[in-house]
Amino acid sequence: MDSQQTAAKASAPGQYLGYSLQTVRLCYHLLESDEQSIASIEHFDDIAVTNCDNSALLEQTKSALTQNPVADWSEDLWKTFTNWLHTIKSGTVNPSKTRFQLYVTPLKTGYWVNRLSNTNTPDDVSNLVDNLADAISMHSRPPRCADYISQLLEEDRELVTTLISNFRYISDSDPINPLRKILKLAVQDELLDWSCGFAVGLAHQKADSLIRSGKPALIHAGSFQREIRAFFSKHNLSKMLPSFSDSPEDEIIERTFNEQPMFVQQLGIIDVSRREILRAISDFMQSASDKTNWAEKGLVFKNSLEEFDQKLVRRYSTTRMQTDAQSRELDPSDRGQILYSKCISTDEKMEGREIPDHFVPGCYNNLADSLKVGWHPNFETLLGNGH
Repeated sequence: MDSQQTAAKASAPGQYLGYSLQTVRLCYHLLESDEQSIASIEHFDDIAVTNCDNSALLEQTKSALTQNPVADWSEDLWKTFTNWLHTIKSGTVNPSKTRFQLYVTPLKTGYWVNRLSNTNTPDDVSNLVDNLADAISMHSRPPRCADYISQLLEEDRELVTTLISNFRYISDSDPINPLRKILKLAVQDELLDWSCGFAVGLAHQKADSLIRSGKPALIHAGSFQREIRAFFSKHNLSKMLPSFSDSPEDEIIERTFNEQPMFVQQLGIIDVSRREILRAISDFMQSASDKTNWAEKGLVFKNSLEEFDQKLVRRYSTTRMQTDAQSRELDPSDRGQILYSKCISTDEKMEGREIPDHFVPGCYNNLADSLKVGWHPNFETLLGNGH
């Protein structure tokens, strides 16, 4: 295919795992294709895959959240075929070596799309075209898709036969399911969606980076697959607890700062910078979310979360004694900053597994919120009465 060919556009997709349907399908094809293949988004088509043997796949993706894009007389359905005809006639693809695929989610069906998808021989295509011409002629008032169907009926029969013979229709209730099937052999069920989210995010990052730099979003499947394997190897999921929480929005962080909860006041009285306090608020919220998610998914025992907090309190007591002995001559705020820095830098594990970087700082700020720990040497006197 000509790498400079302008891409065809699809209907605006719905959102899945925070990304567009097209990005989810790009990720699927990058994982499913041979290592030598190249997948693209919004270049040759919504999604396209080219293989080393010069075969190709063109896929149109459509989100059917509000309507059925494959209803018998849908403009979306028949326009898709005319777009493919134009792509073929432009010389972008060799139709005899190209699969033409229409992907729709959630599940939708229609008589004509199913018949088109199941027609494989020249005789069957000829019968289908004749039946389609009869069906459209029976309308006293031509449907809005009539012009697109006319283009298909009037096109060279050999070209139409090749196109329809190589067409397949796929509809899923959930576009993440195909990704889950690929990744489930590598990760446990509780982590499947997190793993899918990482993979889709990586596909989005690569495509977006290329597009922003003015280049076509052409991604090597082999390179993508190696990055996925390297990630899972580095983050051995049996030895780590992944975070399921996103960073809070800036507005939420600012509102929390203005409300001045106890852990924020604790940082304020040791003169921690605003920037560090905002980071602490984010860590506090993410760690609280992770605790809930891990417990709900059965990734950790509830007692382990309580034991983890107790371990942090013991580590705090030891660190405070060391800081007091080594830095007694310093200003109380400086001593508090040293104590806080040492505590949130603690390297701890949960049930022997690695934890996200934000988790220990978030847990310490949660403990500070209930005054179980404090950073200023006189925090109980300064803040205790106001709690």
